[in-house]
Amino acid sequence: SRNISLLCSFHRHQYVILIVYFMVIFNIETENRYKFLNKKITTTHVSDGEFLGKLERQYVLLRNQIGMFNEIYGWPILLLIFYLNFSILSYFNSIMIRQRSASIWLIVRSSIDTVMNVRILK
Repeated sequence: SRNISLLCSFHRHQYVILIVYFMVIFNIETENRYKFLNKKITTTHVSDGEFLGKLERQYVLLRNQIGMFNEIYGWPILLLIFYLNFSILSYFNSIMIRQRSASIWLIVRSSIDTVMNVRILK
């Protein structure tokens, strides 16, 4: 029964990590798009009105995309951050105070490795 509970906790935690991966990848792609548009501005002559019109539309679309993302995921991102922090603290508490279980240590280690891999990707 305890092993099943631990396994469910592990899978729930991995699901949260996948959501965080999605958000990080979205953030990286949006940042790359802004960099691309800014580079286009610096390398193009300002006198080209048609190009500036297209560029303005792309910036507006990108701004709207970010606004929608923030409306949909703004609070969930904050709640996921709190959830992950409390989960990690709970795992450390279980390891240091209540038990010396190797299975919990593996969950904590895999979670920390996953978070570190997300930072390395960025």
